[in-house]
Amino acid sequence: MDGGYANLEEITKASEAPHPCRVYAPVRKGDHADKQAGAYTPKQSDSAAVAEWRVRMSTAEAQAIYREGAAVAEWANALARNRGLQRFWVRGLKKVRAVLLLFALAHNLMRVVALRTTAAARAA
Repeated sequence: MDGGYANLEEITKASEAPHPCRVYAPVRKGDHADKQAGAYTPKQSDSAAVAEWRVRMSTAEAQAIYREGAAVAEWANALARNRGLQRFWVRGLKKVRAVLLLFALAHNLMRVVALRTTAAARAA
């Protein structure tokens, strides 16, 4: 378990993927052998992607992006739980994936309806 922090191997994999992405995840404060250097200073053992991530997460902009993403994800997760997605009643990865895709589709359709209703009310 990573304790809610970024897994360094996963950061490297994300940067080497066919469609690389930027990782915005918190850095452990006690993750650096040299306490004077701080957690945001790249270690000698860090890959290039992890070193870039450490430097990126030291900025206020990256920390704000992380906080905003966490708020959006938690809202969507809470909404799914309130709509009954608490336990899977199916077995197997394909069936679980199908249930999740149906929940995502239903969520997106409900958001479209809500946003259109809001936009129509503002236009009137």
